[in-house]
Amino acid sequence: MAAATEFEHYMLGLVNAARAEHGLGALKMELNLNLSADRHSDWVLETDTFSHTGVEGTKATERIEAAGFDLSGGWATGENLAIQSLNDDGSWFDEIDDMFDSLMKSPGHRANILSDKYTHVGIGIDDGAFAFDKFNTRDSLMVTQNFGMTHGTVDLDLLGGDKADRLTGGTGDDHLRGAGGDDLLDGRGGNDTIDGGKGTDTAVIGADWDPARIAHLSDGGVRIRSDAGTDVFYSVERFRFADRVVTADGLQSGAEAPPAPDDGQRIKGTGRSDTLKGGDGDDWIDGGKRHDTIAGGGGDDTITGGLGRDKVNMGDGDDLYLDHGQGGRLGQDIVRGGAGDDTIKGRGGNDRFFGGTGDDAIYGGAGNDTIRGGSGDDFIKGGTGRDRVLMGGGNDFYQDSGQNGFRGRDVVRAGSGNDTIEGGGGNDRFFGQRGDDSISGGRMHDVLKGGSGDDTIYGGSGNDTMVGGTGHDTFVFDAKAQNDVIRDFDLAEDRLHLNDDLWRGQMDAQDVVDRYASQTRDGVLFDFGGGNTLMLDDVTGLDRLADAIDIV
Repeated sequence: MAAATEFEHYMLGLVNAARAEHGLGALKMELNLNLSADRHSDWVLETDTFSHTGVEGTKATERIEAAGFDLSGGWATGENLAIQSLNDDGSWFDEIDDMFDSLMKSPGHRANILSDKYTHVGIGIDDGAFAFDKFNTRDSLMVTQNFGMTHGTVDLDLLGGDKADRLTGGTGDDHLRGAGGDDLLDGRGGNDTIDGGKGTDTAVIGADWDPARIAHLSDGGVRIRSDAGTDVFYSVERFRFADRVVTADGLQSGAEAPPAPDDGQRIKGTGRSDTLKGGDGDDWIDGGKRHDTIAGGGGDDTITGGLGRDKVNMGDGDDLYLDHGQGGRLGQDIVRGGAGDDTIKGRGGNDRFFGGTGDDAIYGGAGNDTIRGGSGDDFIKGGTGRDRVLMGGGNDFYQDSGQNGFRGRDVVRAGSGNDTIEGGGGNDRFFGQRGDDSISGGRMHDVLKGGSGDDTIYGGSGNDTMVGGTGHDTFVFDAKAQNDVIRDFDLAEDRLHLNDDLWRGQMDAQDVVDRYASQTRDGVLFDFGGGNTLMLDDVTGLDRLADAIDIV
């Protein structure tokens, strides 16, 4: 995989500024798309061949897949190319500005940049001699833009700025670079590479200290193997594990415990029903047994509820709460985050967790939990049990645990932002509400409702019911699905993405309608054979149907 250069990230900024002017969401840089784009730009300059047909006759999608971009479920790809001779008097940034202006003036290239079906991009910029004809070889700047959308795993390439940034990866093998400022860097799942850059940076590990394994590398990096993956860190000063915070000085290979906080209190309950209060420093509070009331106060606190039904107000600062794991009625904790970027990690019991303001990470754990994200861009993982989740304001991300059966029936409601809901197992009910949401059902038989906004809804496997609501919605159907129903498909506003894994051979949208669609009393039925059917309720007539279909 190839991390993007500062020039490639600069062009990404131009792309996203243009998209914002047209009310479109920002694209994220993706490492595999970037590798594909870099390879093609190099090939163009090496062979003096400016073409979308590349090495060994490959097309863009073939090169993108060969570079490692995961084309699973519903997906889409696109490519832009541009080349121009270099001006000796200008900077590369000026050249990139000129190239981007040229791309935006070209209808086909502009359509890719402003397409609402893409979510990620890779940009390959290279310079070298290029023969425009046999009499005209000049030093040139070449750019390839590879666009993509997938329901598979992506590997993000995130770059901060000079201020205090919060960079959050996904489930793939991501590359996070903080640059300047005091950054908070959270790779989430996968095997990530994280570079804090300048400033006092904090890395979120997402797993307990024990049994993490730590190694100091010859290039100055630190490798941490934990339940969250195998990550490598550079220029990071603080490491926030799920159960404690460790400074870089305390992160020694083979160490069994970190030093105590140097500017806060260590407070431990008595074994009775205590009332415990932290101060303005970075406190360590352990409630112990019984039913405790705990207030973190200011500072970046670490709070362990212990046994019993605890009530916790985490207070200001970037706080960490770790549940003891007690199940049943005695383990029903109430935890409220504060103004900072808090981490709440539940384990057992039917808990109630409230994120508060800030960009919070909340893990429900076992039990039938009630979770509210609050404002900010929150990450919520429901855990096992029948959870009830309200994501709140901000652009939030919900990930299901994957538990099947009656105990995995979750109800998740997005908020006012552009939220992402990823289901797992269980017959779930997901509601997008406001914003341009992305909703995936996962396994089993789900009910998925988009609400207002331009939503993307993918049922996954199982017999799913999908409702787009108002707005220009996109529905995705592929061979993993079984017998799905779309309740409110609007031929004038909505799009249907059909994956070509549903049939063999090359077919366009009209071919698919002619072969697989039929008018019934209830609407239009697609029957692809093999147990894959899709019903468009109350849609009448097949004449205009192909115009609303994209083959992906």
